[in-house]
Amino acid sequence: YLASLSGAADELFISTGCWQLHSFPWSPVRAELAVPSAQDDALVVHDVRTRAKRVVVRAPGAILADYSWSPDGMRLAYGRYDATASEYTGGRSAHIYAVSAGGGEPVQLTFGHSRNVFPTWSPDGRWIAFSSNRTGRPEVYIVPSEGGTSEQLTSDGGDEPVWCPVVTRPAGAR
Repeated sequence: YLASLSGAADELFISTGCWQLHSFPWSPVRAELAVPSAQDDALVVHDVRTRAKRVVVRAPGAILADYSWSPDGMRLAYGRYDATASEYTGGRSAHIYAVSAGGGEPVQLTFGHSRNVFPTWSPDGRWIAFSSNRTGRPEVYIVPSEGGTSEQLTSDGGDEPVWCPVVTRPAGAR
């Protein structure tokens, strides 16, 4: 449920049907939430003012997680697990994708047989930082938000990167 802090009885029920959910990320520029939908096998954006929803991307048989809005609110990055829910926690491969918040063809940003998770956009929207176990343990990497070669930033472990709003590399990166 989403309820007004004013106490108004105008609640919005958003049913995800998702077995695991950390949070709903808010758009940085609009009253919209990015929400997984197990019923639709999709990532759905809900406009909380109009109560409209739109499917941004469908992924039958996959689990979509770890959503992150671009700073301008025009794109979403997310992790895609091509596995069943029980395999989600077993360290199976996962990849980072980016897609227009209006919907469209997603762009795959990571490849291989590693677990690439927790995408987060740089303040300028040019990069996406993420965690990957491609070295055998979680490390922080960046990849251009339009696609390209990723670069490893940490060498002593790193997970769930966070950007500082005034720098161009995630906190803790060399």
